[in-house]
Amino acid sequence: MSQVKGVVMRVSGKKTVVYTQEGDFLEIPTPQGIPRVGQTIKVRRKSSPFTFKQLYRYATVAAILVLVLALGLLNPLLGPNVAVASVALDINSGLELYVDKDSKIVEVKGASGPLKEVVEKLPLQNANLYQAVNLILKEARAENVLLEDNNFVLASVIPIDAQGKKAIDENKLRNTIREAMVSKNISGVVMVGNTDQDTKRKAEQMGLNVNRYLVYEHCQQDGVQIHADELRQGDLQQVLANKKVSLPTLFPGDYFEVKHGDHAGSTSTKGITPQASEHMPAAPSSAPQNQSAPDSEHKVTKQGTSHNSSSSSSGETPQMQQHQSSGSSEHKTAPVTVPTAAPAQAHSADEPAGMSHEVQNNHD
Repeated sequence: MSQVKGVVMRVSGKKTVVYTQEGDFLEIPTPQGIPRVGQTIKVRRKSSPFTFKQLYRYATVAAILVLVLALGLLNPLLGPNVAVASVALDINSGLELYVDKDSKIVEVKGASGPLKEVVEKLPLQNANLYQAVNLILKEARAENVLLEDNNFVLASVIPIDAQGKKAIDENKLRNTIREAMVSKNISGVVMVGNTDQDTKRKAEQMGLNVNRYLVYEHCQQDGVQIHADELRQGDLQQVLANKKVSLPTLFPGDYFEVKHGDHAGSTSTKGITPQASEHMPAAPSSAPQNQSAPDSEHKVTKQGTSHNSSSSSSGETPQMQQHQSSGSSEHKTAPVTVPTAAPAQAHSADEPAGMSHEVQNNHD
């Protein structure tokens, strides 16, 4: 038996109906002191499992909690227009492009100055991030926000959650920027890197956009005295020029240059100019000695140095020059193969001692 409190709902003869705190209606024998309707009394009842009403109430609350939790967990994964990362883009002024897990633009924030007018003209909502960046750069050139020469373009990838780390491909972003600049014959220095939400909060506290805060932070690390006000209000190129510092020195691993005459389609490499890999010399090929040498080799004979070629002025072949094999005893000449990589002075009068000695012996 247990006692519960309840409100008297009805009194009739021998039976009284009470509404308990648990939400149950109980019919009990009318007490000796007849209670009034509305009076709160204590009644005894037998202990029993949950009533249907109690079970229904708790089940409803549990179902609502499960639904709320499910929606909260699944919405970032399945829901549309949920940002998982952003790109802070700075072209003389800044903006932020927020993207979902499929790299589609869900929101554009913080656009200011001439760049604000640029993005307002473009259909960026739901656009692919890389297409959006391409459109912004080309429109910026059309509106003279980007000039033909000496531009700064900064882009920082900022993940919002774990998915954000996979939503944006930095190399693809880097090449998108480069190809857009090449297609419009724009030269300049580009910095593409990544940072985190903590850095973004620090930038907001100082009243700077993310990229300018990164410039400020790197200047401090390199011992360059610079004030936030200079970056907040001044032209970035002019500020850095006054401090005798540059983007390549501040971001040696994240920058690349775009120059006039660059070709679209080649990839950009972090920390070097895109053309650097195009002019690397090929390794010299080796050829076996005492055989017919290729055109790139030279033969030293008693007459001096002659290029071994089928179109030589003497008209002689290497076999005709080798009198040892023909049995002739006059001017026996042993060809000496000199690799292409040999320095030019080997053909001058001051030949290496070993080579001169060999030629002298051939005259004996």
